[in-house]
Amino acid sequence: MSESMPLPKIKTGGEDNIEALLKETVGKKVVPAVFYAATNAKETIYANQDGDLVFGDESSGKVNRDTGESITLCGIKS
Repeated sequence: MSESMPLPKIKTGGEDNIEALLKETVGKKVVPAVFYAATNAKETIYANQDGDLVFGDESSGKVNRDTGESITLCGIKS
């Protein structure tokens, strides 16, 4: 009889800490946008992003989940 190990999960308050880090990282204006994600064997337990579509141009709008998928797909094709 084998016991399965518990799946990783984000602890209470953990998402708030990740969100704060995300905002802080983008707020430094050193990188154009940041995408964070965490998964376990069964599901995505966290995914979010922040930053301008065009670095330094707030009028360009913000990145979103679809932007991240486009970047990933472009990276795979390269």
